[in-house]
Amino acid sequence: MLIRNCFSVAGTPDDVFAELVNIDAIASCIPGAALEAPDGSVLRRGAIDIRLGMMRFQYKGEFSITVMDQTARRAVIDGQGMDTTGEGGVTAHVVMTVTEAAAGSEVLIETDVKLAGPVAQLGRGLIEEFAQEIVDQFATNLSTRRLQSAGVNDSVALGVIASRQQAPDELNGAVLLLRILWRRIKAVFGVRR
Repeated sequence: MLIRNCFSVAGTPDDVFAELVNIDAIASCIPGAALEAPDGSVLRRGAIDIRLGMMRFQYKGEFSITVMDQTARRAVIDGQGMDTTGEGGVTAHVVMTVTEAAAGSEVLIETDVKLAGPVAQLGRGLIEEFAQEIVDQFATNLSTRRLQSAGVNDSVALGVIASRQQAPDELNGAVLLLRILWRRIKAVFGVRR
């Protein structure tokens, strides 16, 4: 299944790309993710914990950046993981490209993902919306991190972003499902925003 997500972030494309490929620096921006210490190989190991109401999906796996073109600001990440219960797995081929945009930079993420096990039963539409919510949370967390590291102390700017920020140590599926449901309701009734 091919999933396309994109988001904007302040900063030059070169700076944003350099930050995005620094896995250790951005791991804390990924909700529910935990990254193991590097072991000297090109493979990185980590885990992600996702809760959807009473369902809980915990994946452990490994990934590596297989292509990094700094001139084109394009990176390819390949990874695979297994559900810790042994009931399913995931493989992903991710192409990330950073381009110039009015707000600074636009990040396009194209993910070719293969799911097996209980999570695969959620259906393409829900999985795509769930992926967009994760990317939205990541983008919010990344924006907050960039503002704070730049020394921005604007309480209004940080407050707006912080109100949307998800705790990095968990991915609350119930909140995500409510956002997805609200988005679908607005689409049915033609509400914009």
